[in-house]
Amino acid sequence: MKVNIEYEIEKPQQLIEMNFGNLIAMCQSHLNDIEQGDLDGDTVHYIYEQAMMTVFGQKVFDFIIERLR
Repeated sequence: MKVNIEYEIEKPQQLIEMNFGNLIAMCQSHLNDIEQGDLDGDTVHYIYEQAMMTVFGQKVFDFIIERLR
């Protein structure tokens, strides 16, 4: 398998120190909403976005969006 060097250089790297506070709060809020029967169909998408930013940093979606064009 041929590796694209330019792609690997631009690819976001996992952060060394991650702040899970926002992700934890969103997940807890989601459980609370489920418990109360209040489901928002977009919540899972927002949790995904927050998880990606927690692991790879705020600019991870610049990379993803550029690759999906």
